[in-house]
Order: sequence, then structure tokens, then C-alpha cells
Amino acid sequence: MDSKKMTLSRIASELGVSTAAVSYALNDRPGVSADLRNRVRQLAKRRNYESPSPQIALLLPPGSLSLSAYGISLLNELRREADRRNCRLLMLSCTDLSLLENRMVYGALSVDFQRKMGTLFPRQKDIPLICLNEPGNLMEGVPSIRSDEAAGIRCAMDYLVDAGHRRIALLYFDSAASRDRLEPFQRYERFGCPLELIAQPHSGNISLSEAICSALERGASAFLVSGERYAYPVYHSLATMGKRIPDDVSVICWEWADACYLTPAPTTLGQDFKAIASAAFDLLEQKIRGETVGNVRIPYRFRIRESVRKLN
Repeated sequence: MDSKKMTLSRIASELGVSTAAVSYALNDRPGVSADLRNRVRQLAKRRNYESPSPQIALLLPPGSLSLSAYGISLLNELRREADRRNCRLLMLSCTDLSLLENRMVYGALSVDFQRKMGTLFPRQKDIPLICLNEPGNLMEGVPSIRSDEAAGIRCAMDYLVDAGHRRIALLYFDSAASRDRLEPFQRYERFGCPLELIAQPHSGNISLSEAICSALERGASAFLVSGERYAYPVYHSLATMGKRIPDDVSVICWEWADACYLTPAPTTLGQDFKAIASAAFDLLEQKIRGETVGNVRIPYRFRIRESVRKLN
């Protein structure tokens, strides 16, 4: 992020305090009064002062929602990217936005699984915001960075169809992310190639094992398993049914850190979390500079391993 001409010493001089006191106030360290902290921050904001280590708010889901393999992978890459750019991350729940009132924050990144921040945040805070893998709100100047679900689904489906599969099931949990994948799956078609696409949810009254059985009864020879945390349960369920991968049924999963340790190693669609994190900070810096920005789509990574059988 671009440095400004305003310095700590100039702020200290204008307020008649020490440089150390200004540093403590801007970096939320104890040792200064609340009144001085507020005066320092107000002056720094008016003078467009930017800290050598600017602070970025990272909005996390409410505490009632646990971080899955997806959330942990994304969070780790955001932390690494912040470190590379000499930024500090202030991590807080999206239900605790009031904590931003007295903090020197230059921008915010949202990974709120409830997909509300793009609408709610601009009404409460005048801070640049980028939404990650959730809808933004360009009408309010909030862009989004998302994995390209449609292109990823097409890539996986093309691979299965090229391998001779004609009855393909999408196993999906009834969540917003899975619904993003459901639409391009249902719209998929291949000219001159008759296909039966089986959209099979596993939620509510339908367990994962029941969903798998239902798809198999309809003749599914291959599964797309939506979600980074479902590969192990799907492998286990198929094994308990006496189904071998890929001899009896082919599987493509979403990539996660330990995917390669399954047997057979699964072919996967992987979100490029490093690219998502890098693009998020790039976009946020553009927003902080006052530039007009749009939505960004990040390509999936397709890893071919051993879990798909060629039928032709």
C-alpha cells in the first residue's frame, strides 16, 4: 500500500505528545488514554496517515459456525498474504462490527459464510470492503472475489464424459456454496451425447449414505462430491457398501490439504486459495486508492489422480 507523507513524528508534534504515544494509540497498545487514542486516530485519518503496517479487518463467520477445511485453508492463505504485504489482520466476527469504531482500519475482507456483509457492511461502515467467495454488492461499491464454479464444474464434467460416463451424480449439501455448483451442473450438456444428471442432496432427512444409495439405484457411475470436507465420508460410505473406487464407481472430490493420502488418491477440483488471497489484497488496495473495481473470478485447479475409471 502506498506510503503517505504524514509521519508519526508530525502527528506527535501537532498533538504535543511523544512519538511513542502516537504509535501506541495507532497500534492498539496499552499505555495511552482513550481520549488521546481517539485524537490521534482522528488526526491520522484527516491527514491521510498510513501506518507502515496497515491494519486490515478480516470478518469471520459468527462463533456458532465452525471453520471447515475450506475456511481454514482460506484463512491460512490470507494470513500469509498479509504477512507478505506487511499488513496486520484484525480478525473479528461479522457480528462484532462495533469493535471497529475506535480502531485505525484501512479496509476489510469478508469471509462471512452467511453472505450478508456485501449488503449490511456499507450501511454501517465507511470502510472499503472486499467479499471472498460470497456475493458482493457493486451498487454499494463492494466487489467480490470468487472461485469460478461454472468453469470448474465444466472441467470436471468434461473429464468424466470423455471417460465414458453418462450417468453422473452431484452430491451436495444444501448450502449456498453448493447451490452455486448445482446450477452449472444441471445446465451442463454435451452436443450429441445423451446424459442423465442426478442432483442428489444430503441434508435434512437424507443422510450421506442414503443419498449415495439413491444415486447408485438410479445408475450413477460417477460422483462429483461438493465440499472440501466430504471426501472421507464418501469414501467410507462406498467402502461399507462394498463399492470399489474406481472399479465400481468413479469419484471427483473438492481438493483439501490431505487429499492425496486417500486410497485411491482422488481426482479433485481445488480452489486456488493463494490466488484468491492475493487478488483480495490487490482489489482492496485499489479500493483504498479510490479506484473503481469489479468482480474477480479465480480459476479452479483440476488434479487428475486415480479415482476415475475410463469406461470407453
